[in-house]
Amino acid sequence: MSEELKSCPFCGSPVVYMTLFTGMKMFYCKNRRECGAVVSFDNHACNNPHNDSARIAAWNPGRTVRTMMSLEQAIEYDEEAAKANESLVSNHEKENRWISNES
Repeated sequence: MSEELKSCPFCGSPVVYMTLFTGMKMFYCKNRRECGAVVSFDNHACNNPHNDSARIAAWNPGRTVRTMMSLEQAIEYDEEAAKANESLVSNHEKENRWISNES
């Protein structure tokens, strides 16, 4: 494998690309104790057993390592998501009323 793998997107630790005895190919985070991420891709290009480059390209897109949110950040994120969801539900209810009146 000529292309270097990017670190784990969950914890930033090094990653190993390996083939299981079943033939399944996957990415395995070396930080087993605190992260333990194991990733495989299920799509047409990645399911080709001879297409390692597609799997590596799927693993290595431009991305940043995710960090844990503080409790305050999680609450703020949840509140923003709830507001967005309320708006979607309201629009959906309006559409349902409109459809009901059309029938």
